[in-house]
Amino acid sequence: MSNKPVLITMLKASLDDIIDVPLAAGYTLRSYREGDRDMWIALYDRLDEYYHVTPNDFDESYGGNHEEIAKYVFFLCKDGKEIGTIANWPEPNMNGQKTGRVHWLGVEPGHRGKHLGGAMLSFALKMMKEQGCTQSVLGTMNQRVAALNLYFKFGFEAIVYTDKWSTIEDQKQAWRAVKNKMPEQYSKMINV
Repeated sequence: MSNKPVLITMLKASLDDIIDVPLAAGYTLRSYREGDRDMWIALYDRLDEYYHVTPNDFDESYGGNHEEIAKYVFFLCKDGKEIGTIANWPEPNMNGQKTGRVHWLGVEPGHRGKHLGGAMLSFALKMMKEQGCTQSVLGTMNQRVAALNLYFKFGFEAIVYTDKWSTIEDQKQAWRAVKNKMPEQYSKMINV
């Protein structure tokens, strides 16, 4: 796969077929509370090996309305300690459909391998559906092979989407490289 980190986009065109993945025993989810900003920044910085998160990333992604953030940002906890995060952030409508964005999904390395990412993704997609969304979009880096496998398993497909983070040609090249590394059942979902 290309060594160049490229933000690539995926779309789940329907929320009618969400895989149900329960949380492993001993883990809980809680919503964002005012004052969690610095903890979120430190947490996400620990769990993402490809991206160094900054306070500006939080502010650009979520703004400063704590009541609004609490509706969409969640923490995965074990023994009262935050060890993961996910958001089901509202996205501007795409193709005339109400869309939710899976945003900033991650689990600390010591807790991986317990289907926690899948459980959080299942939770977020169900919330989007309850909020009236008909589809979901997400962005991830092309190097995140485990995340890509998870997203394909949940029915997300590769798309090329205009954004400020990566050019259309970079996205196409990244998807072609990803296609060669994915199992056949997922590589056929990459048609860019």
